[in-house]
Amino acid sequence: MFFIWLITLLVCFLDFYLLQKVKIKIGSYQRKRNTVDMSWHLIFDIVILLIVLLLITSNRTGVDIVNYNNWYIREQPTTREPLYTFLRIYSHRKGITFFGFRTLLTFISGVFFYQVCRKNSVPISFVMCCYLPSMFFIDSMQFRNAVALCIMLFATDYLIKDMKCKMNRIVYLISVIIAAQIHTSFYAFLIFLPMCSKRKKVYAKIIFICGILLLGVSVLNNRSVPFVDLVYNVILSSGDNRSYEYAGGHNIFLYPMFVHLLSTGLLLYYARFWKSKKNNDYEKNYIDFINVINLIFFLFVPLTMMSTTFYRFLRNMYMFDIFSAYYLIRNSHNNKRKLAIFIGMILISLLWLYFMVGIYSSSKVLIYPIFKYGIWFWKD
Repeated sequence: MFFIWLITLLVCFLDFYLLQKVKIKIGSYQRKRNTVDMSWHLIFDIVILLIVLLLITSNRTGVDIVNYNNWYIREQPTTREPLYTFLRIYSHRKGITFFGFRTLLTFISGVFFYQVCRKNSVPISFVMCCYLPSMFFIDSMQFRNAVALCIMLFATDYLIKDMKCKMNRIVYLISVIIAAQIHTSFYAFLIFLPMCSKRKKVYAKIIFICGILLLGVSVLNNRSVPFVDLVYNVILSSGDNRSYEYAGGHNIFLYPMFVHLLSTGLLLYYARFWKSKKNNDYEKNYIDFINVINLIFFLFVPLTMMSTTFYRFLRNMYMFDIFSAYYLIRNSHNNKRKLAIFIGMILISLLWLYFMVGIYSSSKVLIYPIFKYGIWFWKD
């Protein structure tokens, strides 16, 4: 599995490099630059995504996957996430294995992701260059989070197309509700809706300041976040030991906060060089919107101090940052600036990888289940 992953990553790097070339010249052979709209590139994107699908669903020994499998086999009902509960119980009764069920659900969510890329001419290879080094591994474990995130990537794209349209807001609201039926934590994405107003930057600053104040109060309060039990009860299932395990905070929160700060700073800095064009209002709106949301999501830093599981809010924003970064690259005519943005996003991806395998978990938990023990989903 490791060699398949490595070859896929290298091919993506090569493809994105060629997409940036005005002309491709090998000896006497010369042709115009590749574009994502070419027919063969459409096939290339699909093949890459199918390979990633097979790799990401090859995880059978991860701790979360084992728990999901047991939960699936027992048909254990729950009052939370009713949509996911219905789908897994119905699929099990139809004789579908958990691994087939997971692959099907991941495939469907991948279609949403693919649509976002195709509609906005974002190369799959660029996204995979940033995704495969880090987020790929955690998504193979926390697959419900990955499914819900793909839904929100699609819904956010739809929302930003016309934030003034009430129908777009309604569709987005419905999407949040659906995503939250897969993973409860995605109710947090309701915070996107107030940011559709003209005063979004004012709201963002207010929420950002509130987040800083909450962090300060939490530190003074013996590193204990006020009302954290209420938040746990809303997000976590009953009986989840994380709802009472953390009586005091810890310093691990500093790392994801720092990485999110780097990602936010990178996009804010290079957004200053944006060159306005008539046909890319959407891309500028997307960048401005995500920059505001990045600031707002610092609100979750105090919760991350109490329980590291909440770092996923900051981690999830990195996927939106990837799209913002590509729009900045496409808009820029400065090759050094393009390279700086690209390298910056890769480094941030690697920083997330270090956090996941060096602090939050370990390579044995996140990487070995794929590289060492990975099995194709159709095998017994």
